[in-house]
Amino acid sequence: MIRNRNEKTLAAERIAADNLKVNVTDIVNDDTTGGENVPASAEIVKTHRTEIDANSQSISELTVQVTELQNTGVDTVARESITQLADYSPVGKNLCDKSKRTQNVTMSSSSGDTITTSNYDLYDYISVEAGVAYVISPSIRHFLLFNTAKIAVAGTYISTLTSNYSFTPSADGYARFDASNANVETQMMEVGSTPTRYYPYGYNCKVGEKANKLTVQITNSGVNASIVEDVNGKPLVTAISNNGSLNGSFRFESIKFGDSAIVSSGLYNDDITPIRTQMGTIGGNHGFTCVRKFTNPDVKDTSDLGSVWTDGTREYVLMAIVDEGVNIVMGGSYTGTPITSDTVSPSANLTHVSDATHTGAIDYTTIVAGSSSGNMYPCIARGSVNYYLDGNILTADGTYMGDEFKVCESYEILDYADLYDKCKANIGSAYTVLDIDGAVLVQNTFK
Repeated sequence: MIRNRNEKTLAAERIAADNLKVNVTDIVNDDTTGGENVPASAEIVKTHRTEIDANSQSISELTVQVTELQNTGVDTVARESITQLADYSPVGKNLCDKSKRTQNVTMSSSSGDTITTSNYDLYDYISVEAGVAYVISPSIRHFLLFNTAKIAVAGTYISTLTSNYSFTPSADGYARFDASNANVETQMMEVGSTPTRYYPYGYNCKVGEKANKLTVQITNSGVNASIVEDVNGKPLVTAISNNGSLNGSFRFESIKFGDSAIVSSGLYNDDITPIRTQMGTIGGNHGFTCVRKFTNPDVKDTSDLGSVWTDGTREYVLMAIVDEGVNIVMGGSYTGTPITSDTVSPSANLTHVSDATHTGAIDYTTIVAGSSSGNMYPCIARGSVNYYLDGNILTADGTYMGDEFKVCESYEILDYADLYDKCKANIGSAYTVLDIDGAVLVQNTFK
């Protein structure tokens, strides 16, 4: 956006072109109170490229596409016809001027000596300030700092191919680097320690392109990923996992803004959208609540899975051996269509009915602390989590940059009746390896 007087003046200064039919100063300078300088029907060239030098900044490839500007006052013209159509990128964001690089040359020593090469280009000296962080993206091959007299600074030579190289000079001077000539159109050096969206060197304006649009950097590593966005000059960092929830599905891990942690590690909450059913809240970080976890009384093991038990009133099935065999999970019977299953705890010890190898009674008073409301995990199956950046799926580990990142998650919540019945029918088998029907398909999109 055009945010201040200086930026507006940049767009209004000394535009000279034969086919420019209106003085841009009269349109953009909204300090003028009247509209007398704006023609009733004015056309600014649809594709006009020029260079402007103002406030020691260069505007290159100025593209303005404004037609039929009505004489409704300078404020209206300036704000609605210019500001909305032509959004300006930050002045001087990219410090790397590709027009001043030396092609097919690379630095070969810590003193800045150069040699000819066919794969790299050497960029000109770039002024840097002491104590300011800079980052060069997407990569460098060689790098060296120089003092204000352009003499190499000892200990600063880098001779290893490095992606997104960040550095902070200890004194004012210059930085110089060479990089792959395949990256000329995306090479950038900017202030900060994290790369942001690419902009060409100088001051660029293109119709309809939002310069203040958030840029997203995604670093994908195995099941984990981090999302970095620039918000008001500070990094907003969100850590995510594609299997971190209690059900082994997507989870937000932590959120940090600048130096402050908004939410620390471990977001076991409902930001990952469970659903509410007649069986309770299920999905996300929620499991079935019609189960109970008890202390394992006689070393029951996987051979006992699917065995049937009763408290004299209700039937239960041993569904899982958990916590390294210390505890067992008992699922209560169901009724009705659609089914329901009570969440009440047993009223007496659970005694063996059928199919167990270890038949010792289960003491109903040994419900494990904190589990009185149940929750058996996982209660989902056939899940998938995919990351997309600007509509393209990210499949490989690495660091990516773009405008819009989203997470698309899909899973089926298990049909509890089918789960219960198949546990009983498959003695000794963990329910997680059985083909349990799905009751509900959940599809979440996080942006």
